[in-house]
Amino acid sequence: MTGRVNSPPRRLRACASCARVKARCHFREENQTTHICDRDTAQSQGLLSALNKNVDGLSNIQQIKDPEKIPEDIQNTNSNLPTVSQPLFGFSWPQVSQILDLFRKEYIPRFPFVLISSHQTAQSLYKDNPFLFRAVMLVVAPVSEIRICKMKRNVLAYLGYRTLVEEDMTLDILQGILVIIAWAHKCHVDNSQVVNLAYLALGYAHNLGITQDTSLSSTQQSDPKLPDTERVNRKEDPYSTEKKRTLLGLYCVLSIQSARQSRANPLQTPYIDNCLKTIAQAQPSPSDSVAEHIVRLIQMSERLSEGFGEPHERTLSRPYAFLLEGTGRRFHSDLSRLSESIAYPNLSNHSQTFEMHRLYLLVRLYEPAIVVSCHPEDVTVDQVLFVMLQASRLLLVDVPDWDVQSARQTLDFSAILNRMLAHFEEAEELRRSEMRIFAAFTHEEDRQGGISNIARIAKEIQWLKAWFEAKTHGRHVEAISLVELGGDASEDQITPKWSVGLLEEMPWNIVSP
Repeated sequence: MTGRVNSPPRRLRACASCARVKARCHFREENQTTHICDRDTAQSQGLLSALNKNVDGLSNIQQIKDPEKIPEDIQNTNSNLPTVSQPLFGFSWPQVSQILDLFRKEYIPRFPFVLISSHQTAQSLYKDNPFLFRAVMLVVAPVSEIRICKMKRNVLAYLGYRTLVEEDMTLDILQGILVIIAWAHKCHVDNSQVVNLAYLALGYAHNLGITQDTSLSSTQQSDPKLPDTERVNRKEDPYSTEKKRTLLGLYCVLSIQSARQSRANPLQTPYIDNCLKTIAQAQPSPSDSVAEHIVRLIQMSERLSEGFGEPHERTLSRPYAFLLEGTGRRFHSDLSRLSESIAYPNLSNHSQTFEMHRLYLLVRLYEPAIVVSCHPEDVTVDQVLFVMLQASRLLLVDVPDWDVQSARQTLDFSAILNRMLAHFEEAEELRRSEMRIFAAFTHEEDRQGGISNIARIAKEIQWLKAWFEAKTHGRHVEAISLVELGGDASEDQITPKWSVGLLEEMPWNIVSP
């Protein structure tokens, strides 16, 4: 009994598969971890290889059969290809490069919070910042109004996919939103959509963690007992300046929106001063100087809002106290010193814009002085419109003891309309010229053109001028020719549609006393 060899374990005699079918098993010592024999291993590898081939074949067939079911924007969302054969929206790469050059030259100086380096190509921007690329194309491309509307729907759908479906957290999306908000009037984005985008950008900035200081220096100051190894592991963010510049742009956008909605700016925090200091110290480009000046003007506006109080809780005593206690004089002095910097060479090209902002702040400063004590609590736009229309009757009514001719000479309404019309016609001609140059004189844009908002406003002004002159000369409106209305026989005549809100049903008669 002592010399007998121990029997092998039962699992070495046959694996479970061979035992189930009562087949001869080829089980070996090295197969103990898998508990299968050589025959099963070979079969498993063959089945796996066949399955992979079937899956690859089905994928190729599906891509060939239904390529249009996947939107182009979503196909290119996570593309890691080094080169892109065709850009979006039917543009060519030379056209895209032309759009980027126009954005750098004409748009960045007016909203210098989203920069695109001159060394960055169109292909690299499309690959690295896909949403910013789409936003720039939407805002800058000189194409027809119909095409802009289609591009807008495409870009906003892509924004929803990136933020809500993919849940991407990149600075690219925040910068693209700011570009759309800053130039909303050029891409048919209305006020309600601007509000939605502004507060979407605010929440997105919070999620990105750029609304508070998270730098290494601030962490060391707040926690001096931080271990040296932890300090070495933490590195300064190389995109810190770019993030702070983007946050300052969002701060300016929210300041304007908050003023319109009579609310406090949710980004009015001390960290904004920190970001402004960083931009002021860096200033690698003239755009940073312009951005710093814009933010300081916005901060002056925020000082007025804080001094006067919220509109819904404002009384006449608080604004008067702000002015009489010397705060208004200090505000005026600070604004004057800030305006002196406009003479600097790096800001001289924007002197008209900054001067207009300065005058706006002065009007806001002394606005309480023109508020009467018996003003109504709720003044609607309809009431203001009604007063304006009543005042316009002074140029048309013919009543005893009223010299209507003298009133018309004092206020030359036709001359005012002519100047307005000239500005809009010049802007429309410039827009069409840019479209012709961009489209290389192709006929595609002419077929898809449609009338722009600028041209529509110009025609409405022309109609109003012809109507006013017909009334003053005693002619009937039906006798006005197409030439006087600014149209011709080849196009449909545009009849203005006046929106008067709650006063829509009133019998408007501004001629009779």
